[in-house]
Amino acid sequence: MTVAEMEKFAEKWRTFNVKETFHIFHIHENLYKFALWGVEYARNISDRALFLKLNGRLYKYWIAITVDSSDSYTVTFFKRNNTVKAKFELINNQQLVGVIDDLVQNIPGYLEESAKIYAQ
Repeated sequence: MTVAEMEKFAEKWRTFNVKETFHIFHIHENLYKFALWGVEYARNISDRALFLKLNGRLYKYWIAITVDSSDSYTVTFFKRNNTVKAKFELINNQQLVGVIDDLVQNIPGYLEESAKIYAQ
């Protein structure tokens, strides 16, 4: 996805504090999940959209995190041809990591098995 395509996508969204969103990802209980997404690139587009290029177990491409007029997050997953694969709206702070993780990484029992391996 080119920067021009990202900018065009971001035009319609309101501005938000991208640093606060990154803070949500780096809270202790979310950090492990965030690390498993395999974030290759992160791009802030005019404080209107946070694009992450992911290399997770189930999903490997760009997502956009935006905020709508009701202060809710919208997470958009893109296909390789840059069309929308899935879009999740009205997400609050507590739901953000879970929504992304479910599509990027979540295989039933995967986190529990990974935790056992790393605990050894």
